Amino acid sequence: MRRIWNVCKRKGFVTSNPFEKMGLVKEEPRTTVWTKDQYEQYVKYTWNTNFKPLSLLARLSYVLGQRPGDMMKLTMSNFNKDITEVKFTQQKTKKKMVLPIPPELKKYIVATGGHFGFPSVRELNEQHREVIKTLGFPPLQLRDLRRTALTEIMESGATDAEGQAISGHSDRD
Repeated sequence: MRRIWNVCKRKGFVTSNPFEKMGLVKEEPRTTVWTKDQYEQYVKYTWNTNFKPLSLLARLSYVLGQRPGDMMKLTMSNFNKDITEVKFTQQKTKKKMVLPIPPELKKYIVATGGHFGFPSVRELNEQHREVIKTLGFPPLQLRDLRRTALTEIMESGATDAEGQAISGHSDRD
């Protein structure tokens, strides 16, 4: 009910949410990051099996440092003619993003023939859990790839402004 009322509040149908302060236990934010080896094994395995869309989604999320949900919405119309740049709006922040596409990522985008074929979120999550289990990985999530990418970017010496330009965040926090 809390979520439904929050949507109604956001859309202006109601002014308050009676379920807002239900005493929910706040979970600690996730801090999980993938190792380089886990990422490489994952994308290689998924690309070489029946999980090509999952591999592309992982590559897009990691290489571009973006949320998987935003990457699932991409179509070829988001890319420029040469597939050297992608434009989209982040769903969560509503920030308009323009990011370069490295040649290594372009290769996989081109290999799809412009048909990414992302299944539903439910199917993707089921496939992801199957792959994680097969590879013997700890419980990694696709959304952890964004955190992994941004952590690596900041640890490599990027400035706060550069990290914010990639993440879409308006401040360091």
